[in-house]
Amino acid sequence: MEIDYRLNTNDATGSLDISYRLLKYVNNSKACILYNYLRNKNKYFAYNNQFTYINGNQYFFNITADISAVTMLSSLEIRAALKILIDKNLIHTEKKGVPQKRFFHLLGETYSDVILGVK
Repeated sequence: MEIDYRLNTNDATGSLDISYRLLKYVNNSKACILYNYLRNKNKYFAYNNQFTYINGNQYFFNITADISAVTMLSSLEIRAALKILIDKNLIHTEKKGVPQKRFFHLLGETYSDVILGVK
C-alpha cells in the first residue's frame, strides 16, 4: 500500500508548518508545535473515519508518549502546552475509560478566526 504523505502524521519531509498568526495568538512555540501535531492527528483520524464521538463532537485519542516521540516535548512541556491551548480555546480535552485516556477535540472556529486575523 502506498503512503499518502499529505496525511502522514509524521511528515515525510520532517518539516513543521506554523502560522505566524497562531504563534502570535498563542505566544508559545511549544504550544504551536503541539497544536500542529494535533491538527495532523485530527486529519489522520478524519481520513480513516476513526473519531470517537463524545457529546456529539469528534474526538481522537492520543497518549503523551506518542506525542513526545514525534514533537520532542517532555510530558511537563506537553501538559503546559495543553493548558495554553485549552485556555486559548483552540482545543478541548476529555478523559474517558479505565485506565483513563485523553481525547482531543480541535475547536476549528477559533483556529479559523486566528488564521484569518479576526483574533
